[in-house]
Amino acid sequence: MDPKQVSDLFQDAVQITSDEITFSLNPGEVDEPQESNQVLIGKILSRYKLGKAAIQGSLQLSWSAIKGWKWKEIEDGLIKFTFANRNDAMNVLARRPWFVCGSLMVLMPWPSWLTPSEIRFDKTPMWVRIESIPPFYWNLSNLKELASRASPVHELPKALRMLSG
Repeated sequence: MDPKQVSDLFQDAVQITSDEITFSLNPGEVDEPQESNQVLIGKILSRYKLGKAAIQGSLQLSWSAIKGWKWKEIEDGLIKFTFANRNDAMNVLARRPWFVCGSLMVLMPWPSWLTPSEIRFDKTPMWVRIESIPPFYWNLSNLKELASRASPVHELPKALRMLSG
């Protein structure tokens, strides 16, 4: 290469310092799912392997109001659910727990950065009905104590408590 051309290249090049290209990443920050996130992953906790027809029939009864969803069994008994839109997927998540043929199905969003084998199916939200407690025991401290036996209790911010009454 001609030395004149090399000289011209260096003159045209933009010189930057390492400070101008240095940045920091925040590993603790998790992005909200994108609008296109319509995929959930689930696992049916059962002693027996359920057939495809049994799974399909049970879910069609439970999710009859939701249109355009489909499922596919992937590795090790995991099930991938795809919904027509994100709202349907979030609606299914909000109504957990789900039971398929009497067996609990643990269902969760599928983070795109995890492979199916990396996802842990060890938790799912549950609704618990407590009956036969006399009304005079229904106070804030007793309710917090009962709730803490099931899971950590999270306080709502004061502004939200005031809005809900």
